[in-house]
Amino acid sequence: MTPFIPNPRASWRDLTTAHHLADGGLFLDRLKAIQTFAIACLIPICCLFLLSSPAGAQPSQQLLGQAAEQLELQGKQLAENRDFEAAAAQLEQAVTLYRDRNDPTGEAIALSNLAAIYGRSGNWEAAGTAIANSLQLLPSTPTKVGDQQLRAQVLEIQGRLYFDRTQLQLAMDSWEAARALFTQADDLAGSIRIRTSQAKVLQALGFISRASSQLQQLVEELEPTPNTLLKATSLRSLGDTLLLTGNTKNALEVLERSLAVAEELDSTTAIAATHLSLGNGRRSAGDDERALEEYAWVVQQASNPTLKLQAQLNRMDLLLAAERWQPLQEQLAPLQAEIVHLAPSRIAIQARIKLLG
Repeated sequence: MTPFIPNPRASWRDLTTAHHLADGGLFLDRLKAIQTFAIACLIPICCLFLLSSPAGAQPSQQLLGQAAEQLELQGKQLAENRDFEAAAAQLEQAVTLYRDRNDPTGEAIALSNLAAIYGRSGNWEAAGTAIANSLQLLPSTPTKVGDQQLRAQVLEIQGRLYFDRTQLQLAMDSWEAARALFTQADDLAGSIRIRTSQAKVLQALGFISRASSQLQQLVEELEPTPNTLLKATSLRSLGDTLLLTGNTKNALEVLERSLAVAEELDSTTAIAATHLSLGNGRRSAGDDERALEEYAWVVQQASNPTLKLQAQLNRMDLLLAAERWQPLQEQLAPLQAEIVHLAPSRIAIQARIKLLG
């Protein structure tokens, strides 16, 4: 799930999974519980007023704000259903309404969410423009805690967009700036999220030992705290990194702990992501059958298409290495049909290289 940025003036916010979409994309969340009947009544009135108000009349600022927030909620729901084109259309309207009511904070939040949606659909140029415009609307050197957290969250999204395009140094720079702001705001959860993301950059750059040390430190800091999705994610990241160092036994132990936390929280996305990592760990340990079981679990149970696709690719690699031609052949046709429609991303590129040559 992608997080909306919290709006300090909003009276409701939606529950988010550590400010992440199911596949890792960010979405800033301002919405919690919405009075559906009241909003359903307000929006048509607002739209009618904007269309039919007499010359010189000014639309209600309150109705504009409520309409914009409703559009954001609709965009979030559409994004969760992976209808990114429709989600972007809703958020584009929200941006316009916030601009019309001279609400730079609301506009910045909507723009950052829009950037995340553009990124999920592979529209990188539009995503870059939206996130840059969002940052321009916010104080560059905020002194208030709320402003520090808000700019940090927008920078966090910018870092994710850079990371998804493998612009690793730019990702690291954005996340370092976000980390400094989270630290100033005394936001431990935000700081830990950023440090986990930075460890992924170190890993991608080949600094496996440094990434492992950083994640181990994070896990130790989280150990005495209640179980959260942040803890599950940090454990999973540490397990993945330990696999790269060849420390398979410890990696599997850490991944089992991550799975236990995710199951306790009943987070379907975190559970599926950890099963995927466990499949990689089983394969590293030479237990191909259990690895195939883990991958099959993800393919059958995960609701996130990216996790499903990664599990299919990993299963295909394993079957190919084991020269198990019949099950491999059965998997190829549906995969080839599926990847044609994927938006540009690292996983989509990987799939096309493997399957389409």
